[in-house]
Amino acid sequence: ALAVIIARQMLKKAPKIYSYILWGVVFFRLICPVSFESALSLIPGQTNPIPPDIIYRQNPVFTTGIRNVDIAANQFMQSSLLPVDPTDSVNPIGIVLEGGAYLWLIGIAVLLCWGVVSYFRLQLRVSNATLMRDNIYESDVIHTPFVLGFIRPRIYLPAGITLQETEYILQHEQTHLKRLDHLIKPLALLAVVVHWFNPLMWLSYVLMS
Repeated sequence: ALAVIIARQMLKKAPKIYSYILWGVVFFRLICPVSFESALSLIPGQTNPIPPDIIYRQNPVFTTGIRNVDIAANQFMQSSLLPVDPTDSVNPIGIVLEGGAYLWLIGIAVLLCWGVVSYFRLQLRVSNATLMRDNIYESDVIHTPFVLGFIRPRIYLPAGITLQETEYILQHEQTHLKRLDHLIKPLALLAVVVHWFNPLMWLSYVLMS
């Protein structure tokens, strides 16, 4: 993601499709359950840094293959967890991982509910919009133009703008439709929701938009 952010700054004047391709690699890497690695990988190392049996180890460690990351992560983990007692039936890291998993799922559920509710509230808000032509609607309850919908997307314009402004805005919004932004951005948002705990993903999504 950091590499794409840097590359995107150098490709500001390039067609938007190149930005989408770059971000597509990032999002695919995050949501794909299978890891791919080669000598050209930006971060070469272990494809499975957290071993499956980590909760059963007396001294659990992460192994990413990047020495400085491993040292910092393992030192933090060792200082944060309670010492392991061989007589205990539960390893402290097992409790942490299970609690983290529940927190992750709760975060996903909350963000998904927020997204669905926000979408339907916006749809309800513009339900009385006036049809201008084709798929273009005008509404006096909005202040900025936008595209709404997945299968039959509509362009909504705020009331009171001039004819010249309308034509410029329509060209902009129709470009979004041609690029399928109304489908690509929600899919990208779903990937971000899955990785809601990673602030870099939110930054990536904002820059992608």
